[in-house]
Amino acid sequence: MQNPSETDRAFSHARDFDPMPFEIDFTGYMSNTVVVRWMEMLRVQMMRRYFSEIDTGSWEHLSVVTRTEIHYANPVRYGELIRGTTWVEDIGRARWRVGFAFQNTFQRNLAISARQDGTFLNPESLRPVRVPEIIRKRFFALTHAVA
Repeated sequence: MQNPSETDRAFSHARDFDPMPFEIDFTGYMSNTVVVRWMEMLRVQMMRRYFSEIDTGSWEHLSVVTRTEIHYANPVRYGELIRGTTWVEDIGRARWRVGFAFQNTFQRNLAISARQDGTFLNPESLRPVRVPEIIRKRFFALTHAVA
């Protein structure tokens, strides 16, 4: 999984995570289930920051994750500070892709890289619909801007 440079990351959003003792499994490393929760926190915060008019909790903007891919590059342990970053990798007609990177701020190494694919659904039929126009327009304008 490729990690683009900061300048290639559309709608980048970051926050720090401090793994708690209850998030560490019997091996002494962070439980795999924690990563998915952190990804969701980052993705929802990114949507609120860059697309506040899209209410991610409303029925008419129903969006689901259809695929999650996680690469564990280095272990995460209790007491480490992890900087999580998310960004929009791609927007299609009815599909979106969001990338993630989790870096250990003490060791300055990449701990985890990940991505999620998803789609918006019609609230009545639960069938995929086009990504909201405002999201597609902003993504296209940002990624196709003339330097």
